[in-house]
Amino acid sequence: MNKLLSPKNDVVFQKLFGVKQHEKILISFLNSILEPSGNDRIKSLTFEEKTLDVSLIASEKLSILDIRVITESNANINVEIQLINQYNMIKRTFYYMSKMLLKQLVKGDNYKDLNKTITINIVDFNCIDNESFKSCFHFYEDTTKKILSDILEIHFIELPKFNETEKDYCDKLHKWLTFLINPEGKEMDLLKKEDNEIKEAMDILYQISGDKELVQY
Repeated sequence: MNKLLSPKNDVVFQKLFGVKQHEKILISFLNSILEPSGNDRIKSLTFEEKTLDVSLIASEKLSILDIRVITESNANINVEIQLINQYNMIKRTFYYMSKMLLKQLVKGDNYKDLNKTITINIVDFNCIDNESFKSCFHFYEDTTKKILSDILEIHFIELPKFNETEKDYCDKLHKWLTFLINPEGKEMDLLKKEDNEIKEAMDILYQISGDKELVQY
């Protein structure tokens, strides 16, 4: 049996979650992070078409590899995974969010037509001054903390902090992050028996891990 590739690898992450055929597991993953309630839960996604060229990624000619989707409520979501701290993650986040907003409108469109834009950064280093592994940011008034608008929403998932967190495997996000960090861990046997989406992700990861082109990178 092939050794499993790491889901944290950006190419593997893209092939695992970033294709229409795997929509079900991406929806599960996003809902576990965004924690929407009732009718706000994501039920379907539109994937932004992208061509994945492994050779460009390996030679670092492709500067960013991410997943971009639109929900049925027209929220734009960008998911990025970063393993190396280049000490620019926060400014980089604002830069790419602004590009996502700009892309929504063409000349003559009305600003009221802008839709909610959500960025999810999964990082393998600590970058937020917060004890929790999961942080969510909006724009607030400094004194009253009243939210100005929810049109921009930023999530950070810091994997080293999750490693230090007591695990609760009734929590869907804990299951997904355990899978991302160590899909061959002893916990996975139980998790994939209890959770259909985790099992599906494991099955896909086994298939991806047999791709000789990916293995060499």
